[in-house]
Amino acid sequence: MNQRSKRKRHNKAAWAWSAALTLALLAACAPLTREAPADSTGAGPGATGPPAAGNGPAAASPQPAARAQRQADFPRTIKLSGDKAVTIAAKPQRIVAISLDTAEAALELAGPSRIAAITRSIGNRSLAFQAEEGEAVGSKLGSATAVDPETILAMEPDLILLTTQHGSEADADRLLAQAGVPLVSFEPWNSLERIRRHFLLIGRLLGEEARAEERIAEMTAKIADVQSRIATVPAKPSLLVISPVGTNTGPYVLGPDSLASDIVRKAGAVPAVESMGLRQTAKADLEQVLKEDPDYILLADWDGSGQKAYDEWMNDPGWQTLKAVRHNRVKIIPAKYVMTASVQAAEGIERIARWLHPASFGEGERP
Repeated sequence: MNQRSKRKRHNKAAWAWSAALTLALLAACAPLTREAPADSTGAGPGATGPPAAGNGPAAASPQPAARAQRQADFPRTIKLSGDKAVTIAAKPQRIVAISLDTAEAALELAGPSRIAAITRSIGNRSLAFQAEEGEAVGSKLGSATAVDPETILAMEPDLILLTTQHGSEADADRLLAQAGVPLVSFEPWNSLERIRRHFLLIGRLLGEEARAEERIAEMTAKIADVQSRIATVPAKPSLLVISPVGTNTGPYVLGPDSLASDIVRKAGAVPAVESMGLRQTAKADLEQVLKEDPDYILLADWDGSGQKAYDEWMNDPGWQTLKAVRHNRVKIIPAKYVMTASVQAAEGIERIARWLHPASFGEGERP
């Protein structure tokens, strides 16, 4: 094949990739205030065969026979939502994880050595659980709309993972097929149940089923322990979660359809947002918060700046009249514990439950 033909072939693949990624990434960057679509991401079984071993830091390098056995599980075709499916030719070694939730899962299951590129937000220690592991990934991607398709194509990925908001992944998959790169897109990870299903699916995609099941079992056990400790709490207080949703966005009230609300419920409180007339995450209004006057307020620290993001509110005379403020029931917590979809969400549940119900953990009654 001459050089001109090669260039034409590359340009055609790059065009198909660019069109596909543009559709998928525009969906992934939809405003957080939009109501999430109904769940439709299936978790169909992958090929049968011995489960792959985990890739934890202490894991020994597999012997040739073990590596051959793992590869024998591929190619595998995995059922997705509806009548969709994806075929993975070989155990992925050059994964591109464009969204933070898929990046967290990929790092948990495969480690940085099998990741070709990852979202830059993995480096935000207030937002990412896997920030330290993410440092070992050489290529970082900016915001989804700033991703250069040709740059990613040059990385020769064998699997692309992202989270979308509007269900346009069908168009993206159809166009991306022309470039021959498997892409799996997920609906928002806005509940603990979706974390479970999406994480297990990624485990099958990566050939790490055993590790995925182990981590989900650990998450489930930790949540069950918290639930058993707070089972006899006589009354559940109201708790309002407020957080930025990006750099310099200002405070938002996290909606009843958000992961934060599911975490609050599991921690033994009632999401105050449910009685505020909001259906989804929305720009916070201090007057609305004053009217609701919740028992507890949780302020999420998005970028390590702590209280600074809330100085304007805290300096307002009305803030001091809030019941939660008067009774010292306002807490600042890294945003990852209420916003980041990860199997480590169980740690956020425990932290919040200990704050709300210290006696249930043998820590004495809160004044």
